[in-house]
Amino acid sequence: MDSPPLDALADAAILAPLFSGFLIVARAGGTDIQDLTQRIAEFPVIEDKVLGYVLNNISHGRSSKYYKYAAYYSTPKT
Repeated sequence: MDSPPLDALADAAILAPLFSGFLIVARAGGTDIQDLTQRIAEFPVIEDKVLGYVLNNISHGRSSKYYKYAAYYSTPKT
């Protein structure tokens, strides 16, 4: 289930007892890691159930060492 951003953490705290784990999604260059860590720590019911993190909005420029993989996976197969 998708829930609102951690700015609305009360919603996530209400939903926490219904789920066995959470994936935290953060925007590259837009999410302050210290703020995110603090917000999660404010709600132990969520903190104890974090399964992992997803970092989105990553730039796939040619300078990235992952560029070749992004190009491979984004190329349509014929």
